[in-house]
Amino acid sequence: MNRRKAIVMPFPLRPHQMPEAQFTDYFEMGFEPYLFKIYFGQHDGGPEDASLKVGLVMSPAVAKALATHLEAQIVSYEMEFGEIRDVNAPVRGAAAGD
Repeated sequence: MNRRKAIVMPFPLRPHQMPEAQFTDYFEMGFEPYLFKIYFGQHDGGPEDASLKVGLVMSPAVAKALATHLEAQIVSYEMEFGEIRDVNAPVRGAAAGD
């Protein structure tokens, strides 16, 4: 069986290879039998206010590799800078309903 490995580029890429970056604070994702889809965008409130900017479509194997590498990066980040607060967690000291 011929299996292909995901190619993981070291960061940062050489300047001439750097694509334009877009800020995102919102995403939607889903899957089909042979594809995972992730759409990124920005919002000013709830999901109905989201403006999707870019989408990625990948095979299940690449999606799993992405999840594995993202988790490793998060662990490294938290070791260096501290725990990342969950965006859905309440802010300390905030009154209910704020």
